[in-house]
Amino acid sequence: MKRSEYVKIVNDVMEAESTRISKQIAELPAKDDSKALAHLLANIALEIPGCAARSAGAIIEKAGLIQFDPEDAE
Repeated sequence: MKRSEYVKIVNDVMEAESTRISKQIAELPAKDDSKALAHLLANIALEIPGCAARSAGAIIEKAGLIQFDPEDAE
């Protein structure tokens, strides 16, 4: 695999994650109080480990380093 191919995989995965998180943030109700801002920041912070795990898994899979069997396979 060429470096440029790997970079494209990484960028595609991160774009998908950014879109997913942006959609979640947009769906949060808008409030003007400081508690709402703290809540938003806490939600973002809580997303970081999951985002990293999903991103790493997707990159590894798309790079062809791991292949999963179908869930219904025995």
